[in-house]
Amino acid sequence: MSSVSIKISKHVAQAAREAAKLADRSLTGQVEHWVRLGIQAEEKLTGSALRVFKHGADATAKPSDLAEIDALMDQLAIPGRATESALVSRMLEGETLYALDDENEDILIEISPEGKRRRGTLIDRKFLPFPE
Repeated sequence: MSSVSIKISKHVAQAAREAAKLADRSLTGQVEHWVRLGIQAEEKLTGSALRVFKHGADATAKPSDLAEIDALMDQLAIPGRATESALVSRMLEGETLYALDDENEDILIEISPEGKRRRGTLIDRKFLPFPE
């Protein structure tokens, strides 16, 4: 398979590296995965639903837009796992997510809406990140 070089921002490259580690993919594999998801979204969503999908729901979002996005998320769902699409939807809404570390269930991973991941623990119901 032939390839071409492209330039991406450092922010996107770092987010892809972090996501690739969690998904056991190469950096290239992660970016290609995101591209395939983006192609699916652009092919299946109408203009206003695509805007909501890219930028998050606001007061102008129509119920039909949200229904389109939900249908796309269902199509992209991976059986047997908490769906990545559901997590992406929550992150687009500005929600910080938490997951257990695959290697040590005593460690939590905090995932910000921007995709930044920090390892830490809960103390008194508050997330405390480990020093970097």
